[in-house]
Amino acid sequence: MTHRKKNSINRKKKYRSNKKLNIKKLLIKIAIGVFIFMILVMSYDYYIINKHNTIRKTVETNSTTTYAEVIHRATGPHVAVNFATYKFTVNDRVYEGETYGSYNGDIGDKIPVKYSNANPEINICFYDIAPETILDDVLIDTLILMIQILSIPDSLILIGTIFLWVDKRKHKKYEQMKYDQQLKRKTPSP
Repeated sequence: MTHRKKNSINRKKKYRSNKKLNIKKLLIKIAIGVFIFMILVMSYDYYIINKHNTIRKTVETNSTTTYAEVIHRATGPHVAVNFATYKFTVNDRVYEGETYGSYNGDIGDKIPVKYSNANPEINICFYDIAPETILDDVLIDTLILMIQILSIPDSLILIGTIFLWVDKRKHKKYEQMKYDQQLKRKTPSP
């Protein structure tokens, strides 16, 4: 057997052993990607909940209750929460707000709203007065979202295919670079 054939066989064996390692690397990359995505979702949820709870505290101290009219209701399969937009009038000026939780009423309904006496733009639907918690509204919601995402086989197949494609391209570039180096060593310089 010639030296060239031995190198070819050794390269194939190495490639097969690297292929086994690539699956482990792929699983690690997927786990890291899922973890980073989870952290981003949790951070966003925490920001929103903190914003909502700040509005609740502001409205809690110096506020007035009035009735607002529902002017828009976001519904459908593309909307995660059926929220409503409402408007109310204070001193002949119209203000708007949105419900935080799910709203199942109709457009034109009257709903109770609390607003800050100092600034009516800071308002909250009376149904959303209860404060949101980090455990229920950040951690559990994020875990539910991750379970929903990971339960979709198509998304896992897509993610796996992308990672394998990227690894394959890297491997091809690496093999080409090694081959080019071997050619340079074998080629005598002028």
